Amino acid sequence: MAWELFDRDGGAGFQICGVDSEALSDAPMAPLPVACEITVGAESAAPVALEATERDLERVTVTLGGRIVATARTRTSLTTLVYLPTDDGADGYSKVSLPRGASVSVAPAFDPEWSLFAAVRPVGIEEQSMLDFRVRNQLHAAGDLGGERPIEHIVEGLTDHTLDGFMASVSAAFASVHGEAAGGEVSSWRVTHVADPKDVTESSWMIRQIAERHGATHDGWGCPIVREPEPKRKRRWFR
Repeated sequence: MAWELFDRDGGAGFQICGVDSEALSDAPMAPLPVACEITVGAESAAPVALEATERDLERVTVTLGGRIVATARTRTSLTTLVYLPTDDGADGYSKVSLPRGASVSVAPAFDPEWSLFAAVRPVGIEEQSMLDFRVRNQLHAAGDLGGERPIEHIVEGLTDHTLDGFMASVSAAFASVHGEAAGGEVSSWRVTHVADPKDVTESSWMIRQIAERHGATHDGWGCPIVREPEPKRKRRWFR
């Protein structure tokens, strides 16, 4: 997928959409005239939950000589749009690996060009939300329990001339922010504040805006993983 969109205001909850921009520019694709949508319904449609399913969808598409051109994901569903040379063998999509209790349906595409996505390419805060979601998904896969903790943002490209202005703007926006040179170089800077990763987009978007205003870039963020504490061992009476 060429890009993804994280739509926090979608009617079905959060949505992540990915589109192959080359396929869009070529649509309708003459060599692949058949378009169909494969929709998987599951208790959780997070990437980590449907990893095996998505691998199977890619495998079937390649086997049929087709191409995946777009995906849309909500909390409980994954829709994949594919172009195929013919509809022969399309029933192979109904036999992909599924988590327990999940279902799959295959149907002709109502919008073969999926022109919807040409009008909603992610920009600004939507793009930042998608980037933040990727980090949160990594935390979830690692067993993170959530909750507030120090979050560290990396800003690249600051110079001696822009550093003071950047830090003044960031400090005015975040009462609990401090910065320090990363790796001993002023061009790479750390900005730290305390927040819950699920609420980080407002902060990351603001830091990104401030960074870009001063000719720098927001290079992502990270934080410690919060896990269940290991149970303490009971002391034995003879020790």
